[in-house]
Amino acid sequence: PPPLLLSMPPSTPPSLPPLLPPSIRKVLGISISLSISGSIERFDSTGFIAALASYVNVSTSAISIKAVAASVSIQVTITASSEAKSLEMYNALDVLTKTTASD
Repeated sequence: PPPLLLSMPPSTPPSLPPLLPPSIRKVLGISISLSISGSIERFDSTGFIAALASYVNVSTSAISIKAVAASVSIQVTITASSEAKSLEMYNALDVLTKTTASD
């Protein structure tokens, strides 16, 4: 009998990941939690955002915060223009969070 030949379909290259729909965009950034002494009533959120924006070299519009009472507990989110900027901000804030408010 003639040899049995198996036919395999041609291999196809792996497909690319799907593109995000136009209404969805990738957002780069970081989130940190901070606690500072003082009261929520005396917390200057505008001044805090301005100082933090200056420290990490972004516009104030890139920063959003949620401050709650507990001394003052602050949830901060900063959007970044690139992965490199996100890493730069992370490194700057890593140093900041390792110091105390009294330093």
